[in-house]
Amino acid sequence: MEDDKGFGESLKELLLLRNIDVSLFDSAKKVLEEIKYNQPEIIISDIMMPEMDGLTLLDRIRSKKQYDHISIIIITARKIEKDYSSSLKKGSDYFLNKPFDNEVFINLINNIIERKRGQIKKIIQTPDHEYHKDKDISFLEEVKNQVQKHSGDSDFGLEKMANLLNLSPSAVQKKIKRVTGQNYSEFINNFKLERAAHLIKQNSNTISEISSMVGYNSLSYFSKCFKDKYRVSPKKFSQKN
Repeated sequence: MEDDKGFGESLKELLLLRNIDVSLFDSAKKVLEEIKYNQPEIIISDIMMPEMDGLTLLDRIRSKKQYDHISIIIITARKIEKDYSSSLKKGSDYFLNKPFDNEVFINLINNIIERKRGQIKKIIQTPDHEYHKDKDISFLEEVKNQVQKHSGDSDFGLEKMANLLNLSPSAVQKKIKRVTGQNYSEFINNFKLERAAHLIKQNSNTISEISSMVGYNSLSYFSKCFKDKYRVSPKKFSQKN
């Protein structure tokens, strides 16, 4: 978010040249409206903005749990020491004084994105282990907790999930797609199957019981999905493990 159109456009062009998707807004109110429907990985905001300054915007975003996953970078040309401490207290991830080196800025953005993607991949691949909770990870863990909690509810789907997360169904879909690269049904199905594989390895329940435990109403459909993912039936997977 930048009210200096020239500076904002130059930053946008800099990011687009590195294949980083970016949208430019000239007011905090527009940002708050946009993130209700399209939540980014990162928000970059100047402190000096009309109507609502960047620190107030930061405060507003950090007051909403559903936006916890968004990294926020505060930038400013002001040389006021309290701006730095205020931004950190309010929950900014980074603080940059203008002017800043373009390559340093791009490396910072890339590092944030790569770190988020790496942590998400780690938790997706190992669903039953605890890891340090980053913002995106906390969101995915909550999704998975709700899937486990409602595994016996055959009517539990995207609408109910969205209500529990205080988000619209489209916002849930977009958020999962953004942080995992998978659509909602793919992410949920993969999580169920990975949990099933973990339970099969423990050898404490039958295949039929595990199918129900992870939320499948049909054993045959569960077996088909499992074989599609692991290239082997649940029974053979059990024998190998």
